[in-house]
Amino acid sequence: MISNYIVEKNINDYVTRFSKYVLRDPEFYKKDEGYKYQAVATFRKHFDLNAHDFAGMLKRAVSETRNLIESGSYYPRKMLLIYTDREPEFIRKEFKKLFSKEGSVYDRMDGFINDINEHFPQDKKQSYFDYRFVSFFLAAYQPEKYIHVKSKEYKAFAGMVGYNLIIAGAPGQRYRILLEFADLIRGILKANQEFRKVHKRVTEPFEYKDPSLSWGTDDFIFNVARRLGSAFNEEAKRVIKRNVDIQQNKKEELEDMLVEDKIVEIEGTRSREELVKLAHNFKPIGKPYTEKEGSYRVRQDNAAQKERIKILEDYSCQICGFTLEYTTEDGKMRKFAHADHIVDKSNGGTEEADNLWVLCPNCHAKKTLGVITVKPIKGEIRESGKMLHLHHNNHLSWYMKD
Repeated sequence: MISNYIVEKNINDYVTRFSKYVLRDPEFYKKDEGYKYQAVATFRKHFDLNAHDFAGMLKRAVSETRNLIESGSYYPRKMLLIYTDREPEFIRKEFKKLFSKEGSVYDRMDGFINDINEHFPQDKKQSYFDYRFVSFFLAAYQPEKYIHVKSKEYKAFAGMVGYNLIIAGAPGQRYRILLEFADLIRGILKANQEFRKVHKRVTEPFEYKDPSLSWGTDDFIFNVARRLGSAFNEEAKRVIKRNVDIQQNKKEELEDMLVEDKIVEIEGTRSREELVKLAHNFKPIGKPYTEKEGSYRVRQDNAAQKERIKILEDYSCQICGFTLEYTTEDGKMRKFAHADHIVDKSNGGTEEADNLWVLCPNCHAKKTLGVITVKPIKGEIRESGKMLHLHHNNHLSWYMKD
């Protein structure tokens, strides 16, 4: 899982593109997406737990919510109004419990859903009461605390920014997981002046201005994940992939610095012929790249393979020839270099010999930032677009110097 810093940077990168998307035609965006702010304004204007005619009040309060809590075959709004017509006092009691301060909101959500389904058992299969539906009422009633969620779009957006989102459990638990993610995003959006400026412009025509950014956060997630054009997302994906690659490469640099003495000593005693044989016969264990892999055996095998490549290239940068030699605290002489993946692990790269080369920190940074590019199939290495020849090569079978 990538760090929260990278997740935040990725989200801010999407804010820039989202803002451009909105400002291309802000009037269209207001008409197309402003319904949610109108729906919340109408709900907040009419909703009253103590209304004499509770059924009539609720019908007026949710009159503008069709696109939010009723669409296609998803119609919990319709069922709620039917239930309220039948037994308004029962539904009033359930809303009072939902909005009370007793226990956690997640338990109250489960109670709201379960109580209504059990009270109207003949309609249970078609009520569609779920955490998405109930989250509307929470976010409309107390937007400073809650946010409306849609799991499909939230999961898609989490994948886009590198956030590890796993949704499981009862409805309340699922809402807790999604709300934590949404609150993280809301905090980032609050600090982003570009987003606040666009959000203010979008909410101008509506009575409800969404000062807490509760609905602005939901709007942002939904539109980036689902509605924005493919060209927009492809551009953003390239930027975000670079952010992830940078962090992954920094992690690999740390692994190079922390390699165990035992591995260095074992590989250092092998003959050149043995190193070449072991390096080229190396077979990755498990999938090429997964955060859940990482058993001790896999890490040790990979570390040993990287050490073999460094030895074969004499710990010298294959691009510029730089070598770093130093003395350890216990007086041992050591050389240091990075064993970099030519095809990044996030793209399926492994520790096979033809996918590792030895770089100094400077050249490694150039490669991570895209200054240096590699096309193994063509045997090409370029720096800033110009063909580059390796300083030396003792193991890459695909590289042929002209």
